[in-house]
Amino acid sequence: MRDTSRIAVSDDEYRLINALQISPRVPWSVLGSVLGQDPVTLARHWARLERCGIAWIGAYLSGNAARASALLELSCPPSQVHAVARSLAYDKEVLTIDLTTGARDLLLTVMCEDLQELERYAIERMRLLPQVVSMRTQLVTSNRLTFDARTWRLNVLSPAEIRQLAQYQKSQSERGLAVQRKPERSERDLIASALRHDPRMSMESLARYTGMTSQRARDCLGSSLTEGDIVLRTGIARILSRTPVYTWLFIKTAAGQVPKTLKSLAAMPETRLATAIVGSCDIALAAWLKSLEDLERLKTALTQQLAINVVDTSIVMRTPVHLHEWLNEDGLRMRDGDGAGIATLGIADPEDSN
Repeated sequence: MRDTSRIAVSDDEYRLINALQISPRVPWSVLGSVLGQDPVTLARHWARLERCGIAWIGAYLSGNAARASALLELSCPPSQVHAVARSLAYDKEVLTIDLTTGARDLLLTVMCEDLQELERYAIERMRLLPQVVSMRTQLVTSNRLTFDARTWRLNVLSPAEIRQLAQYQKSQSERGLAVQRKPERSERDLIASALRHDPRMSMESLARYTGMTSQRARDCLGSSLTEGDIVLRTGIARILSRTPVYTWLFIKTAAGQVPKTLKSLAAMPETRLATAIVGSCDIALAAWLKSLEDLERLKTALTQQLAINVVDTSIVMRTPVHLHEWLNEDGLRMRDGDGAGIATLGIADPEDSN
């Protein structure tokens, strides 16, 4: 395992990450004005954070572009868990892979264009993996009842700084709403591909990459981000997030109370994902906590304050794939060309050399 004790994050860098969580494409000049720092220095800090795999901006399709999603819970013999994870790490449908404790060995977050594609993936793809002993599918009922980590924050900026960044982001959203000709699917896919390559690329570079005019690239980008068809999300390695314990909770609640409960869960600072599901439970909640002791406190608070029943809990041991990004065994993002590809993810078998 890599020695991450040497990978330090300064207070200024935590502030920078927090700012990019609020507005991932805010210009360095605007960011420098908000944070009271030299824009060139900020850009240099961000380059270091990306290079070390500490923080990054992920781009992925969501909203109208990904209408069907689910949590797939897989069970495998202990000797096969890593092999299955390696096999699934390449699948475009797989957004995240968690290696977990408890009733499931692998928990996959899967997003597809429609329910038919999701059905094909869940049935046909798993048929090709004889190592999978059992699978349980928890369908996400709607994007409207899903609250994800787009709103999760480090919370190290001042209220005034947050307001300035939020105002800038609001102005960008208003431009996106004003676009008259919405992006075609092919245009949206080109924009998404460009942003995966470089989520902060300039408009000139975006136009060259997509073959669009500068104005059309700007319109397609603004509309896609505002409508939520494409999501930009600033991530940080969990080990350096000050909340290193990652847990999934599966919840039952009273009939008709799911929307209200989800809003309460989404408001908690620990929440990374809260979504309504159809399966053995009503709600799936993912949370990042400071310690294992916080898990019991969280479960007690949820039971007492929201009158819900936490049916099952899993602790995530490793996350080799997160938002289509490959992470190593320390949770640091791997850049293209790092190491030996899939074999260097945090899913190497015990006998594999490091």
